[in-house]
Amino acid sequence: MGQHSSAYRLYLIAAWNVFIVLIGYGTYLSLTPAPGAIFETASDKVLHAAGWFGLTLSLRAAWPSPRLPWWAVFGLLLYSLLIEFVQHFLPTRLFDLWDFVANGVGILLAYGLGRLIWPAIDEHLIGRLR
Repeated sequence: MGQHSSAYRLYLIAAWNVFIVLIGYGTYLSLTPAPGAIFETASDKVLHAAGWFGLTLSLRAAWPSPRLPWWAVFGLLLYSLLIEFVQHFLPTRLFDLWDFVANGVGILLAYGLGRLIWPAIDEHLIGRLR
């Protein structure tokens, strides 16, 4: 990474910060007793899929290599399962296998989309920062 431009290094720092904020906010929403009325109008499963889709894309944006490795995707799936497991022990939450499935759908859709479009994004946008 020492040979990359300062603009690219700044991009990576910003992208990792976005990922950290999103995973922190998602964890907070997953473990808090009432995530808020704003989320009550949408389908719970759609929210799960959309949240993990966005989180996965943010990780893809922060990853410095051309492809997001399978183990990073697997790590997100495991973290999603861990959150569901922890919810089992919270008085106002519960473990829901379908939430985990929806999370996985969002993660895998973002991973697939990233594999399709990221080479062009990397070549035309991010590659210019290097």
